[in-house]
Amino acid sequence: MRKKYFLLSLFLILGIFLRFYRLADWFYFTMDEERDAFIVKRILVNHKLTLIGGSVPGGIYVGPGLYYLSSLVLLIFKLKPVGLGIVASGLGVFSIWLIFKTGEKIFNTRVGLISAGLFASSYLMVIYNRRFWPLTPGPIIALITLFSLYQVIKKKKFKFCYLLAGVLAIGLQSDPSNFTLLLLTLAAWWFYHLPIKKKEVIISGLVIVFSHLPLVLFDLRHNFLNSKALLKLLSFQAVGERVFGFKTIKNILCIFPRTF
Repeated sequence: MRKKYFLLSLFLILGIFLRFYRLADWFYFTMDEERDAFIVKRILVNHKLTLIGGSVPGGIYVGPGLYYLSSLVLLIFKLKPVGLGIVASGLGVFSIWLIFKTGEKIFNTRVGLISAGLFASSYLMVIYNRRFWPLTPGPIIALITLFSLYQVIKKKKFKFCYLLAGVLAIGLQSDPSNFTLLLLTLAAWWFYHLPIKKKEVIISGLVIVFSHLPLVLFDLRHNFLNSKALLKLLSFQAVGERVFGFKTIKNILCIFPRTF
């Protein structure tokens, strides 16, 4: 028991050092961060609310949730960009603890410690944890999704549906890669024959649906621009100068085996 907490504390200290050392000097603030900060400035300074978030290939927009979370951060730090780096690095350190708890709960203490140690010292994760951008909440959202699904499937604790809905609502409005977590959740519900008429499940589903109300309002105001782009993408029609079709999907899926 003492060895476990000693190693975890060591990983947390290492994670704090690597993520906060000379943060102001090495803080990433590139085009993506500048764009998001400009939109947040419009919200805080010009009081112009936004109904859409970032765009993805094909001219499709996700919800504006991440912009409003960023607004809270920059409001606290008086619009100083380094505040975004501080919060991002703090979330990275929290992810170290969370990956340990998730690994320990689902597998065992050894898996949790190894995972936490790798995450704490990974050069790639350290660099990305210093950035506040759409992928910043990704590790936390993924871990809480897995932990919540574990609690629902194995322990039948359906109150975790609320936590699951909350992180999915944030994840779906931060980066499109988090849509895979929604697909994972739906697949788990189908595979394990989980109930859908329970109060917790219904309320959680409504939370996810109503969290996208701003996108509905945006479409109503702009002649269903977002919906049309999504339908065009799903119908494999031309997207910009490229055609998104089965050949494109095949090339994407072959990236990993070719790299291997």
